[in-house]
Amino acid sequence: MWSATTTVTQMVVGPNNQPASGQALISISAACNSGGTYVGQQAIMVRFTATPPTGQTNNFSAALVPNDTCVVSGPTPAAWSGTVPYSVGASVTYGTQAWLAIAASTGVAPGTDPAKWELVSTSYSVSWTLAGGPSWTETWIVPTSGTPVSVDSVKVAQANLPTVTGVIVSTGGGGGGPSFSDQETPAGTVDGSNVTFTLASAPNPAISLILFRNGVAQMAGQDYTLSGSTIGFMTAATPQPGDTLLAWYRTTSSGSFSYSDQETPSGTVDGSNATFTLAHVPNPPNGLILFRNGVATMAGGFDYALAGNTITFVTAATPQPGDTLLAWYRY
Repeated sequence: MWSATTTVTQMVVGPNNQPASGQALISISAACNSGGTYVGQQAIMVRFTATPPTGQTNNFSAALVPNDTCVVSGPTPAAWSGTVPYSVGASVTYGTQAWLAIAASTGVAPGTDPAKWELVSTSYSVSWTLAGGPSWTETWIVPTSGTPVSVDSVKVAQANLPTVTGVIVSTGGGGGGPSFSDQETPAGTVDGSNVTFTLASAPNPAISLILFRNGVAQMAGQDYTLSGSTIGFMTAATPQPGDTLLAWYRTTSSGSFSYSDQETPSGTVDGSNATFTLAHVPNPPNGLILFRNGVATMAGGFDYALAGNTITFVTAATPQPGDTLLAWYRY
């Protein structure tokens, strides 16, 4: 655990201004150190319901490492100077934030031209999905606080809510929409030797399964195999004592929505190519969950930008030889 966290909490409501159920995928923009403890980029999923837990007034709550105490790994860059010519890849400190040069410049202050400089100080990307289909992404900067803070107070950017269309997500039985299992812990003993775990239902389709071990997405066929509702881990990926397994998957047909599960975007992974293409245009765009080597990447220009079905990675996040990309999204 980290030495200190800040609790972000709020009553999440839907477009009808009523308490909503759903989930939030939260990722930090860069690996960093908090109080001497390494903080990786693995995503966490927070599930919430319209009814707050007993004794609480809000339905959403997450304990997060404050961005102002999480220092990006590596030495602190030198301060930006208006007289120094900077080449691509140069790092500087401007104000209290670190920046990376993505184009050559002289006299152009970081933050004034997004084509010249890219912010590398940490922030959080939060992808929300409400029951019924609405999805959007927010950017948070979480301060150090001994008391809970609201989502509204840490939010620095937000994409607009899309128009609610399609079917309502079913929680089982009746209705024409898909059914989901969210944040399920597969049954089985985590003892370092057992490799067989069982889900409550068989994922349908099988590739809709997103399986996390300690917050890192596992690779089907590489880390585990799936047969019906049974997960069989490979020997090298056997869960160890203290490990946490969490699964998300669909269990019925998708109704009026179409899904792409476990898709590998087309494009050459050679360390220089930054452009990759999906088979379909994600709808909504913020519904895209893109993993690189099992770690969720961040949209909005942090790790990549999405235009139609084209993914363009920023320079610092360009996939390297041997990297694996996998995408899940609606369209």
